[in-house]
Amino acid sequence: MAKGLVKLLQSGDTPSKLEDLKVDVFHRNHDRLPGPVLDALIALLPRLKVLRRFVWDDKHGGTLLLHGIPWSQLKTAIRDVPSSLEDIFSYLSQRLDYLLHRFPAFTLANLTVLKLSRGCDPMWLLRHFTMPSLQHLEVGILRHDQQVLKDFLKRSPSIHTLVIDERHGEDDAYIDEILISDHEILAYLTNPCLRAIPRVGIDLLYTKERILALIQQRLDVHRPLPPLLCWRPSLHQRLVGWWDKLGPKYDALLFSYKEGAVELSPEYEFDDSDCLP
Repeated sequence: MAKGLVKLLQSGDTPSKLEDLKVDVFHRNHDRLPGPVLDALIALLPRLKVLRRFVWDDKHGGTLLLHGIPWSQLKTAIRDVPSSLEDIFSYLSQRLDYLLHRFPAFTLANLTVLKLSRGCDPMWLLRHFTMPSLQHLEVGILRHDQQVLKDFLKRSPSIHTLVIDERHGEDDAYIDEILISDHEILAYLTNPCLRAIPRVGIDLLYTKERILALIQQRLDVHRPLPPLLCWRPSLHQRLVGWWDKLGPKYDALLFSYKEGAVELSPEYEFDDSDCLP
């Protein structure tokens, strides 16, 4: 398929309506696509003037540089490959003249969906970007810096969905550790900047137990929390936050909290725990 697209682009017959493209670097038989084919494909991608969603899947981490991809015109970009922070910044900004740790501020005007794992230290990255069209942000927290997140949200006012991953549980070394404090959880749940977003979900270790305990602690000192939901969007994920409309087919509500009262749903009794996968 990739070879066919390269031949088509080289012929000058550019697909005028191609908006969505996924490149899987490995065949089904696990053989990697030839380097010359991938190099040619990357070089020719700028000809796809209406490309809006691009996925590059190379889980084994090749050495190809993707600077030729027209990142700035994309609305959704997913690059599934190990990368350095410097590579990610240069790809998104399409700037190669930066000095290490002296990155300029940069605006991505068209991007609407962004997912960042903690592996790239997202708070550091978000410090340098403005995304005025961004609507959906999922971010895995490596270093806690809520001010950076707050400032980014102010610069990117179109966000209506925010998912924050605070589990730190994908590596065995963190299974028994809870690295976010109660104070930091409360800061998330009461932050006016986050509260202005219609859909916010925070993923924690032991979400149900910690949030119910925090609700009771705040009631005991007569400082009740604002309304909250706790729900299960997947088998190994429990989110706490607020969501304007949960999908009944996929999102199992575990409990709700409002005006000093917690209401447990039937799903709560059958939910074993929010243990790690």
